[in-house]
Amino acid sequence: MQHNDVVLKEILQGAVRTMTLLSGSPVTRWLNVDMAQVKALRPDLVGERYSGGLFHLELMTKNEPNAPLRMLEYNLTIQLGYKLIPDQVLLYVGFDPMRMTDRIETPHLNFRFRLVDAKDLDGDALLESPDLGDNILAVLGRLRNQRSAVRDVLNRIGKCTPVDREKALTALMTLAGLRRLAGVVEEETKRMPLHIDILENEVLGREFRKGLSQGREEGLHEGERKLVLRQVEARFGPLDPLNAARLTALTPSQLEQVSLRILTCESIEELLP
Repeated sequence: MQHNDVVLKEILQGAVRTMTLLSGSPVTRWLNVDMAQVKALRPDLVGERYSGGLFHLELMTKNEPNAPLRMLEYNLTIQLGYKLIPDQVLLYVGFDPMRMTDRIETPHLNFRFRLVDAKDLDGDALLESPDLGDNILAVLGRLRNQRSAVRDVLNRIGKCTPVDREKALTALMTLAGLRRLAGVVEEETKRMPLHIDILENEVLGREFRKGLSQGREEGLHEGERKLVLRQVEARFGPLDPLNAARLTALTPSQLEQVSLRILTCESIEELLP
């Protein structure tokens, strides 16, 4: 069979009329589709709903051009594994305005999922929930007063047991970093009667300061990425979705190397690792 595949592929690449009949148009270039590695698909969250059926929740912190394709892959993977069609939501928790689409529409395929920007969630309603998880997630949503909301969440965290408090603080600082609120959390914590208990505790204080550092680093990385993007587009013009995704995925050290090579590289393919 493998020999047959090789022969057929070789013939088809030169059979213009046959390929025109199959594809509806001549093929101008054949791409190398050999993949050195196939990654296992791991949806973020898949659960059974009380009302029945499966629910798939995917989280994204950045605008991903290929998000609809990824959601389709997850949809088919879940169907094959559980024999059920999942309801899907992609929750965008990034800082930049959401620019993704919630569908794939072609002459032969129509696929849709729900696309939700966390900034549109009612954060004040989440603050009223009896569940601390909802309260912490409120910082991602729409709030009348962010500082007051942070203060309320910290007060509730202060009432937790030491173990739960450590986890809650780490979660709060992670989400605060996504909204550039690390400084607000730090200021409000210092004003709290419990600030010595939190900041000076060997375990909790270490985790809190670690969260602050992560929030600041994420903000700096995002600013550096935007600067490099402007430099790259000034040199080579607007990036296509594939190269934009490659740039978004670069680490801080890789971004620095790219910024140093912008003037010497002859093409965007040569520039981006």
